[in-house]
Amino acid sequence: KPMAPLRSYAIVVYDYIQRYLPEMFGGWYEKEFIETTQRARRVFTTTPQTALDVQNYARVHPNKITCFGVQYDRFRK
Repeated sequence: KPMAPLRSYAIVVYDYIQRYLPEMFGGWYEKEFIETTQRARRVFTTTPQTALDVQNYARVHPNKITCFGVQYDRFRK
C-alpha cells in the first residue's frame, strides 16, 4: 500500500544517496520511496543535483519539481 496519503500532497527530497550507494536500502524500500515521490503533486528539492536525480532516477516530470536556493531552470533539458 502507498506510504503516503491518497490525497494530494507535496514531498521534500533532500537527496537520493541510495542512487549512488544502492546497498543502503533494500529493493522494496526503495520502490516505496520512488512511488511516493511520483504520486506527489509537487516535489521540492534543495539542490539542482537532487532535482535532476528526482527527474532522472525517480522519473518525475520536471514541471512538478521546485528547487529552492539555486535556479533549477538552467538545468532542465
